[in-house]
Amino acid sequence: MPTSPELRLRQVASDLDEAFVLRLAPLFADFALPLWRQRQTCVRGVQTALVERIEEADSDGSLLLAENDEGARVGFLSLGLTRDYFSGQRQAHLNELAVAPEYQRQGMGRALLRHAEHWAAARGCRALTLNVFPGNEAARRLYASAGYQLDMLRLARPL
Repeated sequence: MPTSPELRLRQVASDLDEAFVLRLAPLFADFALPLWRQRQTCVRGVQTALVERIEEADSDGSLLLAENDEGARVGFLSLGLTRDYFSGQRQAHLNELAVAPEYQRQGMGRALLRHAEHWAAARGCRALTLNVFPGNEAARRLYASAGYQLDMLRLARPL
């Protein structure tokens, strides 16, 4: 069994960090999207959300940059706190998780996901939720292999 990569997570702290995070935004639309979704619109939306998260970064560590043991930036994750609609219990939501293409398929995504789970548990959350496009098969495989299951379906109809 492969060993888990050692990652150091920290707040985004420089313009270089911000540029790295924004460079990964196209990964969130690099697969078959629903027919009414335009790739560039999705990428711009992710970039806008990431800039807002960077500007609103707090000491709670909700937007974290991941570095390997050599200090190279390998990915990031963004988390938020919410409440379950039905039970009202505190839960965390994984807004974004990305691994730079040159570090993919090396266990980095799984390591980031484990960190997100620890982050949520440390804050008393009962669950970690996330959204994923149906066409993002690589992410869906990662989440399924980590034990994530379908909870609710979000349906849409363009008007």
